[in-house]
Amino acid sequence: MENKQIKEYIEKTGKKYKEEYSKFVQQNAIQFYNIACVEISKIHRIQHHINIKNYYKPMEINSAFGIAQQFFNMHNIKINLKDLYDRKILVFYNDNGRRNNKYFGINFGPTSYQGYNKERGKFVDIILSKNIMDAFSIVHEVTHYLNQPNGLRNLTSDMLTEGISYGIESIFAQSLIDDNFMVEDAKLFIYNCQMEILAYAYKMAPIYRILHVYTNFKKINEKNYNKIITNGNYKNDISEFEIYLKSDRDYIRDTWNFLGKSTSTYFATEYRKDKNFVNKIIKLNDAINLMSFDYCLQLIDIRNLDDMFYKISDSLEINNLYILNGFKNT
Repeated sequence: MENKQIKEYIEKTGKKYKEEYSKFVQQNAIQFYNIACVEISKIHRIQHHINIKNYYKPMEINSAFGIAQQFFNMHNIKINLKDLYDRKILVFYNDNGRRNNKYFGINFGPTSYQGYNKERGKFVDIILSKNIMDAFSIVHEVTHYLNQPNGLRNLTSDMLTEGISYGIESIFAQSLIDDNFMVEDAKLFIYNCQMEILAYAYKMAPIYRILHVYTNFKKINEKNYNKIITNGNYKNDISEFEIYLKSDRDYIRDTWNFLGKSTSTYFATEYRKDKNFVNKIIKLNDAINLMSFDYCLQLIDIRNLDDMFYKISDSLEINNLYILNGFKNT
């Protein structure tokens, strides 16, 4: 029997965006599933062997603010955080309900946010954690701010902006380790990022399998599922998708986050090989609203979309080994 509820959700969610958005996610669902499988198959080694603290040391926002500015200065990223703060573009909030946040992380908690609207123009809102995460949030969201157009993003911009921001965060963490400053907090951040990728992988793997069935047949049923899905369980995947529906998730936005977090491992591994790689990311940041997707990929040494998926999968393995080896390059 066809599952019409999930089919209707897939189509309704797709209509919230430009048609090219839903087409991209649906047509590449099996590639995203493959990335999820790489992470799921490798990550258990870290979980069972890594010995790392599970808390961040307290830090006042002034210190986090200063560390973030130092990082931008060190890498010649031209941004003045004090100017953004004075102009109320960069705003800090305690998590006390003053901000109506519609965006949620994989664990369904409120997150900081960067965006654009007619009233405020381009803006950055930071939910305070009162530890090093405030510096990471500033770095992440201000990087979005730097490539935010005056209006809606295009497909290339939406696809790559999360990877850039998560990538710059990862480079920030690596810079702390390289400078022997707050090393344990930086290691914990890198580890937690890898765990977040794993959480997305587990959450999205059944979604991508069902999307793959929908893309190929436009009807979701067990017969069609078994034609193209190997080593899967139709009933389990449908059950997971129904849970996903009840959670009011958005498979396109979740894909941008999953792709972004995964792409960040590529940026981090390339940066550890050559610190000058950050300059390529900065050029990419300047290009994503103006240039084609293929051109943007070439700026970061990726030939095409297939090469991108390959290098993401490879970097997930490299990054897992980096953590497993005690954050030492092999």
